[in-house]
Amino acid sequence: MTSVVLLHGHLGLGFSWRYQVKALREHGFEVHAPDLPGHGTTPLPPGDLSWPALIDWLSTLLDEHAIDDAVLVGHDIGSALAVASARRHPERVSGLMLMSMPYLITPQPIPSVGRLLRDPGQAASVSAYLRESLITLCADTIPMSDAELAVFVNAYTATGFAEARAWLDLTVGHLDGPAELPTPAYFLDGEHDQGVALAGVQSMGAMRSVMPALRGVHTYDNAGHLFAQEFPRQMNAALLGFIRSL
Repeated sequence: MTSVVLLHGHLGLGFSWRYQVKALREHGFEVHAPDLPGHGTTPLPPGDLSWPALIDWLSTLLDEHAIDDAVLVGHDIGSALAVASARRHPERVSGLMLMSMPYLITPQPIPSVGRLLRDPGQAASVSAYLRESLITLCADTIPMSDAELAVFVNAYTATGFAEARAWLDLTVGHLDGPAELPTPAYFLDGEHDQGVALAGVQSMGAMRSVMPALRGVHTYDNAGHLFAQEFPRQMNAALLGFIRSL
């Protein structure tokens, strides 16, 4: 059975993948959608936050579920973790679906769209901050019901935002080893998603040059940063098609 691990973006949760989890399980795949370290129920690893520590966290997760290799699906900061893990442990990653943040080979601060959001300490409440953030990232819409939003509000009311924001201090494009990444991959973003702009428009050409097995790039019309939640049917079709092609 193919295993799929879904790695959410900044200020997301495993719950961010609710539509994809349902669709993948209905089609017979083993699916794991953890809260990333510093988000929801998962604390940051001990010591300073680093890519080696995060890669080890993901490797431990695979070990705990007896997964030898998996398809990694990453959004925003989850995309960066998926790439870092595939570079460090290529034998454990059978495919990569990257969303919003391309594979970056030039060292730079992590280009998470979280950088576009104001300091949450300035907001009147967790709910107000998350609503404001969604509107900023999703082309002036909130792509979820009040009950779904409440899952995020409750999670971050309990934990605060400090640990999640620690990811914004990371740098990408500096791991040891060759830049070329031969893992089969696909890249997705939204028309109004600012992830690629933050990474630099040249990042797409650079990604293509070091990913010989990149099978395609697709931009969703009228979509913002959270297109997996904005257009779940289209996202699920793309994800299932990619996994079946491996």
